[in-house]
Amino acid sequence: MFKYETHLHTSRCSKCGGSTGHEFVDTAKKMGYAGIVITNHFSESVLNRKGKDEFLEYYLSDYHTARKYG
Repeated sequence: MFKYETHLHTSRCSKCGGSTGHEFVDTAKKMGYAGIVITNHFSESVLNRKGKDEFLEYYLSDYHTARKYG
């Protein structure tokens, strides 16, 4: 059987997130999880300040870090 965390928010993109993607990977591994699903909030106010391409890079950064680290 596999155990997954299917709903978490990282601190980089979501105010309710308590850890970075890298930290979540460490915690999930220690707790025996096979994987995590990062479900950050989409922030239109950040999109308006950064522009589309820069926003997408920012928004996906914790996902890419967690994937690489995991």
